[in-house]
Amino acid sequence: MQETYLSVIIKARNEEKNIAKCISSVWNATSYLIREDKKVEVLVIDSNSTDNTVSIAKKLGAKVYQIPKDEDCSPAAGVYVGIKHAKGKYVHLLDGDAILHPDWFKNSLVEFDKDEKLALVCGTRVESVEGEHDIYVCDRQRRKAGFKVKN
Repeated sequence: MQETYLSVIIKARNEEKNIAKCISSVWNATSYLIREDKKVEVLVIDSNSTDNTVSIAKKLGAKVYQIPKDEDCSPAAGVYVGIKHAKGKYVHLLDGDAILHPDWFKNSLVEFDKDEKLALVCGTRVESVEGEHDIYVCDRQRRKAGFKVKN
């Protein structure tokens, strides 16, 4: 069985207006990995949505995990549940109203290959032309950031 290379965890609550664009941007940004036969999984962690977030996410190929109604539905709980279910060598956290730049993973994952002690890579936040969503881009020349793991 093929090992999962990348897990993308999307935290969501009542994101029916945004979740399709978000998930589509993830599949678009990971298409080169899939062409390289690297397994990618998209996990949507739903915090008790009362709209169509869950059904939209499932139709777009995401694995959906719902936090029980009597449990803590904070963003931290979404991260915890997502990481608990993630199988990837690398894990990416994303909010349900964000859209990834198509080259995000091409530019960010390569940083881990350069330095085995690197634990986090982040990019800049840019408003889209539409003004509705954030697009996260990784600009290695100007804004590469990372936390290194100590031995």
